[in-house]
Amino acid sequence: MIPNEKLISLAGKFLIGFESPAPNAKSDRQFCRDYLHRVNWKLSLSLLVIIVSGIFVSGPWQASSLSIVVLLILWPYLLSGLGTGFSTLAGWLFSALYLLANSEFSNMPIESFQSGLFILAITNVFGMFINYSHCCFAYRLFCRNQALQQMAMYDDLTGTYNRRQLIELAEREFERALRHKTNLAVMMIDIDHFKQVNDTYGHLAGDQVLVRMTQELKTHLRTEDIAGRFGGDEFMIILPGTTAEKALDIADRIRHLVNQVGIDCAGDVICFSVSVGISTITSATGSLSELITDADQLLYSAKSSGRNQVRVN
Repeated sequence: MIPNEKLISLAGKFLIGFESPAPNAKSDRQFCRDYLHRVNWKLSLSLLVIIVSGIFVSGPWQASSLSIVVLLILWPYLLSGLGTGFSTLAGWLFSALYLLANSEFSNMPIESFQSGLFILAITNVFGMFINYSHCCFAYRLFCRNQALQQMAMYDDLTGTYNRRQLIELAEREFERALRHKTNLAVMMIDIDHFKQVNDTYGHLAGDQVLVRMTQELKTHLRTEDIAGRFGGDEFMIILPGTTAEKALDIADRIRHLVNQVGIDCAGDVICFSVSVGISTITSATGSLSELITDADQLLYSAKSSGRNQVRVN
């Protein structure tokens, strides 16, 4: 695969991992930048070749400098790599031997060879400029697609997975748990009296509560856990390989930590709590939607029982 194809393939394909978003994005972006940097200095050296070649063609060394001009003209090809450079050099040598052996070309002035090589160098550098423009376009396309991918995957406010991406990742974990017969827990978390926070302190304060809630989740969850904003003030967490007892312990720890959080808002301190519903996969579980529905019903059971509680099946 040539570099241009690599860039274009990266522009159209952005791999997504489970534990962390786009684990290979940094290496892909670095590849694009490194390649463009290499093209930059190749172009600079090629322009230098044009200038030096022009001096040799028009200078007083025309009759004695053909070999130097040939090496200068071949230099951009050698920049493309040893394989391409040496194969091009071999082609040049065979062509030169053929021309020298042919009686029709044996009397051709040396200046004609030099002028032809000079024109070839200009054409080669022009082609490199076109290649560079294609690389720049592919890199911009890659970065733009990366930004669109981020918008499609993550919630703008909290930076966690949005509902669509959350369901997609949850489906994969659900199928994996069924295939390998491992444990899987789904946790639904809802912020208690969130509407009251918005009505009392404003929506900006409510946004601060959502962001702080996200920070607490990221801090106290494992790397293999998947958390996201399910909608409004409701979050969903996928806990692979987790039993009901372990999920209950995680939920209680999150609930106690949230109870200690205070958000400063215009001199007032906003304190909030959460209600949690947990469902775990069983032999009777037929789909992910059933698992989410069970967790959602347990969540509403916790809220109807006084809030700031955890319910597990």
